Amino acid sequence: MRAILSDVQAQQEMQQFEVELIGLTQQAKNLRVIFIEQESLESFTIDQINLQENILEFPLTFHQLKGHFPGQTRFVWEVYLQWQVADHFETVQIENEYIETKQIDLTTFQKISGDFSGFTNIELTEKNQDAVFELHNVQRLSDRIRLVGAPKIGDQVMKNIVITVGNTDNQNNSFRLTNNISTYSDLFVFELLLTDLKVNQKYILKIAYDFEGSHIHQQVGLISEFDLSKDFATDANGQTVFLEKSYDNVISLTRLEKSSKFSTITQSLVNKTQRLLSASGVLATKLKLLWIKRLFKRSRSPFVKPTIVFESFGGRQVSDSPLAIYRVFKEFYPSYNLVWAIYPELKAFCREHGIRYVVRNSAKWVNLMRRAQCWVSNARYPSWVKKSKFTFYLQTWHGTPLKKLGLDIKQVTMPGTDTASYHRNFTREANRWDALISPNDYSTNIFRSAFGYKNQVLKLGYPRNDELLQATPEQITQLKQSMGIPANKKVVLYAPTYRDNSYISTGKYTFKLPFSLKDFQERYGKETILILRMHYLIANQIDTLEFKDCVLNLSDYPNISDLYLVSDLLVTDYSSVFFDFAYLKRPILFYPYDYEMYKNELRGFYLDYEHELPGKIVHNETDLFSEMNEALKNPDMTNNRRFQEFYKRFCAINSGDASRKVVNYIVNAIRK
Repeated sequence: MRAILSDVQAQQEMQQFEVELIGLTQQAKNLRVIFIEQESLESFTIDQINLQENILEFPLTFHQLKGHFPGQTRFVWEVYLQWQVADHFETVQIENEYIETKQIDLTTFQKISGDFSGFTNIELTEKNQDAVFELHNVQRLSDRIRLVGAPKIGDQVMKNIVITVGNTDNQNNSFRLTNNISTYSDLFVFELLLTDLKVNQKYILKIAYDFEGSHIHQQVGLISEFDLSKDFATDANGQTVFLEKSYDNVISLTRLEKSSKFSTITQSLVNKTQRLLSASGVLATKLKLLWIKRLFKRSRSPFVKPTIVFESFGGRQVSDSPLAIYRVFKEFYPSYNLVWAIYPELKAFCREHGIRYVVRNSAKWVNLMRRAQCWVSNARYPSWVKKSKFTFYLQTWHGTPLKKLGLDIKQVTMPGTDTASYHRNFTREANRWDALISPNDYSTNIFRSAFGYKNQVLKLGYPRNDELLQATPEQITQLKQSMGIPANKKVVLYAPTYRDNSYISTGKYTFKLPFSLKDFQERYGKETILILRMHYLIANQIDTLEFKDCVLNLSDYPNISDLYLVSDLLVTDYSSVFFDFAYLKRPILFYPYDYEMYKNELRGFYLDYEHELPGKIVHNETDLFSEMNEALKNPDMTNNRRFQEFYKRFCAINSGDASRKVVNYIVNAIRK
């Protein structure tokens, strides 16, 4: 049996741990969880366990992780599952699929991660109140240094945050930094201009803030998930600022005088040597690597610079969870090589938005894929795309399953394949994924069975949904303006699925709109905008020219989350889009006009379609327009009991920072 830590929910002083069990048998009884501290070998056992199907739950307080060994302030716990079979006990170490670093209070930090072998480590560190305040990220830009942190400790908000740059030799030269608006609403950002630092002076960064009635002063440090990818930056005058971390991760800065031409050349050589040594450890090791690479010209070698290839829907879009992850990498790791694999028609889009790209299926793309440290994709690659041993393959997938997937499809009707081949190829591809993102327990169980998947699942929520939880009313207004939607009009989004059996030929599908646009125009056209979002596999385009005053065909709009944000109501059928739209707690209508045929003859459903959906079901145009009117009158589903039960089951796990958690995970995986 395998046991995998999949989620931790904090509830004041208590944490609720969830462990997924794979291979659980009825013979297993008397389950208990054992914690063993790595240094002191202290241990404790938890036997208050709730087991539902294959999910094991147990409570744990922060106090239990502090241990009792005199003088010890850092505790690293390994976690084991033990159970009884017949007259003996069996034990496995619990694997890890959950990553989190949090400051519990002023003096206590908790980090949950995986060790080199992928097993769970829970680290608790106690510091005094004057210890280091840990930032999320430090970036070296061309003319400044950007400092990023979280303004919360536990569940409490810090107030009146001030970061100062203190001169270690002369306190009169200390100064405050400017607090800028962050891209992410739950972070603060301070920026330091390099020109504000005096020559040949050393500085320490300090922070002050109000917290729970106290005014706190601390030095600024850096959390372990991020580190400085290089230790210097050069400003426009050719002067160099060195960034250093002491043993306790305190950040300090030193600015050097502009050098003469000779010394500049000398310093340049020194810098290059330092970078070379930093990258490889010692020069001899670097030379040996070059020699080995020459011996193995045909073998694949990773890029020196961390390189990540992003792809969405097979290169057809720059969108979805890969885009959300890309944006965090762009924000926090500007020194990484971030490249999108696209089809040629997206070249103009990428150039317009400053996105580095490579054309899919080109020689350059093959070389990039072979040497990249990481692939991030939301769909499957063809079997002939070979993954290098050093490449970490993250599969974000593209939705919570409603329709049957993979091995659960008993009869495949898609063109160009048969059932046996489809199952074989699906399983083979799935187990190339090093990690798979899941939005909830429901999806995790389906992914395991439908994909035959045995590797790590990251149950964090889809990164693409972070913006649904973070968007402000002002941002939504701006989105409406950019789409040409009047602020005083309601918006209905129609986003159906494609039908597996409605194809013309391989790769081409057909679809006929199941209601009249003219009828919609006559009934709702003056007060409401209808957005059409058709599945990318649907080949034919719907002509909306006659209805341009009230109908927008945004099927090619790159980010569907923007469409969710501007919409007051979603109308769909069997598409999984409603799982994401539900994050907004706005009404959803289901219009399965061909329900009986789709249910019985095609792929079937995992949910009880008639009883477990978060909205009403209609089967004809008359009922659709009638219920649409009622839904637009009641735009908030917060107090709808059925909707809230659905939300708790499918949406509650995502706290709006899944993208950053995934980025942390990828960075650690690449370093390992």
